[in-house]
Amino acid sequence: MIIRIIIIILCLLVPRNLWAERVAWQAALVNYLNLTGSKVYESEAVTTEGTITNITANWDFSGSVHLEVSANNGVNYVSIVNGFPLVKGFVPGNQLRYRVILEPKSLLRRITLFYTDNKVSRHTFGNPELSGFTYRKAIYIENSLENELVNYQLKIKVGEARVQVPSPEKTDVYCDGKIKADFKDIRFICADGETNLAYYLESVQGERPNRFAIFWVKIPQLPKKGVNFWIYLYYSNPKAQDLTLPNEVFDFFEGFKGKSLDLEKWEIYNELKGEAGIVGAELRLNNSTILSRIFKLENGIIEFKARIQGACGIQGIVRDKKENSLYSSVNQTVYASNFLGAEHTIAVGNIVKVNIGKPIVPDKYYIYRVIAEGPNLIFERYDARDFNKEVELRFSDIGGLSEGHIGLRGDCMSGNEGAVYFDWIRVRQYTADSPKVLSIGDEEAN
Repeated sequence: MIIRIIIIILCLLVPRNLWAERVAWQAALVNYLNLTGSKVYESEAVTTEGTITNITANWDFSGSVHLEVSANNGVNYVSIVNGFPLVKGFVPGNQLRYRVILEPKSLLRRITLFYTDNKVSRHTFGNPELSGFTYRKAIYIENSLENELVNYQLKIKVGEARVQVPSPEKTDVYCDGKIKADFKDIRFICADGETNLAYYLESVQGERPNRFAIFWVKIPQLPKKGVNFWIYLYYSNPKAQDLTLPNEVFDFFEGFKGKSLDLEKWEIYNELKGEAGIVGAELRLNNSTILSRIFKLENGIIEFKARIQGACGIQGIVRDKKENSLYSSVNQTVYASNFLGAEHTIAVGNIVKVNIGKPIVPDKYYIYRVIAEGPNLIFERYDARDFNKEVELRFSDIGGLSEGHIGLRGDCMSGNEGAVYFDWIRVRQYTADSPKVLSIGDEEAN
């Protein structure tokens, strides 16, 4: 057995001559890479003891990276879904290899492969961390689009129990009173039953025994319409630690929890007597603007939570070229205030294009959502307590920016002691027809 492991480590997926980068191995079937650009790579084959009966692969990436696998030495390749076992649709054999297809602006960091053959040898490392979780349920997900989605952020509602719930949603996941902590003993796992999915616990609402939590889960690859797909929810582990990772889930996230603004993420632009700083785990802006240093938005959803004190306006910057951030003639912004003519506004180059006369209230938290899809902009405002939509505004900036830096601004009247406070900001993917939870499987003992 030791000899076989050594052989696999030495020969598995050794790159061909068109694969010039160095490859580092941690253990058999785990390949750490740093591949970028628009490329195609094919591995060498590894001989298995018996005929391969199923294959699972997961890969850590950004951009768009596709994987194809073959059980017969590359004679026949078939696409494989990240973290989803391939049990049919491939030609059986005992020569395992893969082919990677990287789209432009993509990065592949790691590939993990495991398989089962008819000698009943399961070549996988498993996930020992899941051994402490007592139960799991399958979450079946539907993508109604004709194309697959990658690194998609899916919203999932998890309930503590069905007790006294008049009409629970069929797509809500209920843990039947077996949650051991404040939803910290929750894990979202690929269909392989082993690979952790990054998640973010947004909030816990309600009272025991009927609490529920809102999670955002990052799905590495969501197949196109018509493909049966699921992930698992693992729960009930009194020793589990909170693994919420918003920076890994969202395309961009900032919670303003440090002592000062993260200058690796943001650039600050203060006007005369302008101020920017972190106060009580919130970003405080008074006649000051922050813009993302590196991140740029093409299409997506920007959401942020904010409130005003005094005579101030809340500004969200959707796309900005950062050539002259305060006076750009092409930047796209949204604005909310109690100023006449700028109550709920979409502006281009600081010129109001459309406005609805519904002002905001000082010291009240709102959640703002901007949907950017090509030239089309949608600006929504929600009450942060009950998430009821208060207003929506649309504008099409034909010929305007299609990419730019995002930002936030606090715009206060001269001599005003007030400020704008931002709790968080995040960016996630947008699709016209969002994937959704279709149904929930029965409880299984882990």
